Amino acid sequence: MKTVSNLLELMFNEKECIGKMRCKDMHYYKDEVDASFEQIVINPVLEGIKENNITSYRNFLFEIDPEKEEWATFNNEQKLAELSRQRQYFIDKGVPTSAIIYSGNKSLHILMCLEDELPSRGIWKFTREWIQNILTEIDPNSSAVIGVRNPLNTRKDTNISPKIIQLGKRITYDELVLWLNKFPDTKPKAKLKNLDESRMDSKAIKALVEQSGKGDMRKRSKTFLEGQYDDGSWNDDFWFTANDLFGQGYEYEEVEALLESVTGHLDKMDEYQLKRIYEKEEYFKYKKPFKPTYKQKEVKKEFNPKYKW
Repeated sequence: MKTVSNLLELMFNEKECIGKMRCKDMHYYKDEVDASFEQIVINPVLEGIKENNITSYRNFLFEIDPEKEEWATFNNEQKLAELSRQRQYFIDKGVPTSAIIYSGNKSLHILMCLEDELPSRGIWKFTREWIQNILTEIDPNSSAVIGVRNPLNTRKDTNISPKIIQLGKRITYDELVLWLNKFPDTKPKAKLKNLDESRMDSKAIKALVEQSGKGDMRKRSKTFLEGQYDDGSWNDDFWFTANDLFGQGYEYEEVEALLESVTGHLDKMDEYQLKRIYEKEEYFKYKKPFKPTYKQKEVKKEFNPKYKW
């Protein structure tokens, strides 16, 4: 089927947050995507359309966008011919394609959705540059937070709704690397830390993924658990780290023990925060720590050195 729901399943994993272009301070979930979304940010983000807020570097979008003045001179037959030419361009290049969406105007949006996330922004940028060198006609937009047109929305400038033309599957590392290595002369010269520069193969990428680990927490959380924090930022850092750990799939007892390891104990406010975050299961949806609405009894627990960071 070619529904928006199927498209979102292709692009995002469970519990990942979705960004709405031109709505910089919010995020949404799959069932909240409606006709008000003109464009859907291609990679999952939290609280703001910034690359620093991306939680998973997994998807790419490519398009060939004719000049506006040139497009305006085309009749309907010429417009259809141009869109057909764009599609054939990607076919001829053998691009591993997950989805094709007609933008509702001058271009097709070509999505490449990877089966597994890339381990860092650097790897994503490196890969995007390599693809740009192969597909010289595509727009040189290397942002990981660009938007794909939403088929539920009717464009105000053309009064046309985008349309899903093709919907396939996620692309494996092996498929991506096999395609990239067909064009070795286009490989970027930039050096990547911990990457074998003699070749970019699936083993090298997988090794990096294994190093970071699926469920690897964010830098701010690691810093906090290492005991590097200011007393004035304790509540915010504690709240951030708890959200991060739960969101990455850690169990309640593991999160509690890890957070206890920072100082050797949790006070009643910490326990309250932890319980509220765990019960709500809407990680990072709330910007500020919760305020208690009832008087909670202080609970003393013995520090378990087994989980010391």
